[in-house]
Amino acid sequence: MLLVVVVLLVVVLLLVVVLLLVVVVVLVVLVVLAVVLVVVLAVVVVVVLVVVVVVLAVVVVVLVVVLLVVVVLAVVVVVGVVAVVVAVVAQLTRICSQQLRVQQRAWWWWAWWWAWCWWCCWWWRC
Repeated sequence: MLLVVVVLLVVVLLLVVVLLLVVVVVLVVLVVLAVVLVVVLAVVVVVVLVVVVVVLAVVVVVLVVVLLVVVVLAVVVVVGVVAVVVAVVAQLTRICSQQLRVQQRAWWWWAWWWAWCWWCCWWWRC
């Protein structure tokens, strides 16, 4: 009878040891899986952050290029408008100065003509 009790005790102890080993193995596997999951999540987060930073950098570069193009176009338009205004003012100045010379010439011509006519009338007693 004592032998049966001892054998049962040994069997129970072996079962407890096997169960403890199974629990330890399961815990180790769970810890390894948790570490792998954390590493994978960290890698995914780093990759997502790198992609976000690269996309933001590309967006900033595109915006800067667009801004530079807009500024260059604005400068070209302003320079073109100023050039057109200067050309128009120069043309108007040239036309006005020619017109003024013609008018001055006509004034002197009419002044001379009226002076001549007046002198003729005075001389010949019109």
